[in-house]
This record gives sequence, C-alpha cells and structure tokens, in this order.
Amino acid sequence: MRARALALWFVGLTCWLTLPLAINDAQAARRNAAVVIESAWSADFAVSGCVQANAFMSEETKSRIRTFGCGAVAGCPQVMPRLTACTSPLDPKAQARQFEDRLMAEFATDPACKGAAFARDYGWRAQEPSAAEQAVMSRPHWQLSIDFVAGAPAQSWALQYLGEDDVTHGEGATEAKIAGDVCAIVVRQGGAPPP
Repeated sequence: MRARALALWFVGLTCWLTLPLAINDAQAARRNAAVVIESAWSADFAVSGCVQANAFMSEETKSRIRTFGCGAVAGCPQVMPRLTACTSPLDPKAQARQFEDRLMAEFATDPACKGAAFARDYGWRAQEPSAAEQAVMSRPHWQLSIDFVAGAPAQSWALQYLGEDDVTHGEGATEAKIAGDVCAIVVRQGGAPPP
C-alpha cells in the first residue's frame, strides 16, 4: 500500500513540475504573428551614433589623419563612413526611416512573411499610426528594434515578443536578411494574425 501511495505521489509531482512547461508551450503556440518596428528607437540610435562619430573627430584626430592617413589612425576606417553619412544633407533620423521603408517593402514581398502583419510605432513625438498600424499594435505582437547606424551597409536588430524575456539578436544584416530572419521566427512561433 505504501509503495502505491509513493508511486501516486511521484506521478503527481511529475505532473505538477511539467504542467508549467506545457502551459508555456501552449502560450508560445498562441503568439500573434504581428511585428511592430520601434521607429523611435531606430531614429534615436541613429542620432546617438552620429553624436559619437562627430565626437571622434577631434582636432587632434583630424591632425593625425592629415599626417598619417585614415588607415593609420585607430578607429578611423570604421568611423569615416558613419561620419560621412552623418554629415550628409539627409539627417540620421530620415536615413533610419528610409531603411525601415525598405525593410517594410521586404516584409511585404518576402514569401516567408505570408500570414504575418507589420506596423511601425513612431513613438509619441512623431506621426500618428494609421488605423491598420493601430490594429496591429493593439494586439499582442513582436517588437523589432533596429540599432540603425548611418553609413553602415548592414544593421543589427533585436526581436522580442511583448511581455516575454527572450530576445533574439541579429547582426550585420541587410533589409532582405532581416525580413527573412524575422519572418522565419514569427511565422514559426506564431500563426496568422487574427482578423
């Protein structure tokens, strides 16, 4: 009798320990296949990067570049494309928006993104989202943050489902690569967005 009670206790303990895992798996299966690009983050990151690039170019650094060339000055080859982009007529925020425009076009045309919805959150200081964007943002969604660096050929990004701790990072990616990677994650772990 005692062995049977112990066996039942063990079964109960096993169920009690595995139930949270089953609930988490069920929650993951219910993830909404909707992605919101955090545009305010991209723009602010671009501006911050330009401030850093401009700070790099002190009078001493300029003198060393003139004397020895950019290749001989530590950090110059990496900073110069950023500095050139930061001093172009198009401000860094606008460059970040253009990158996002191209990314949204990739989301719209990539077959791997079929069944997912996309929107941009411009932040409280910028334009109002469209009705379609508001509909996407009002439901649970994935947040996509792009660490936009002006003048860089590829960008880093982070993707997180709203309210969860897990964050997926990608580095050195073009718009097409970001779209493919993000859609693979979102569509695999979610489903079609609700109507």
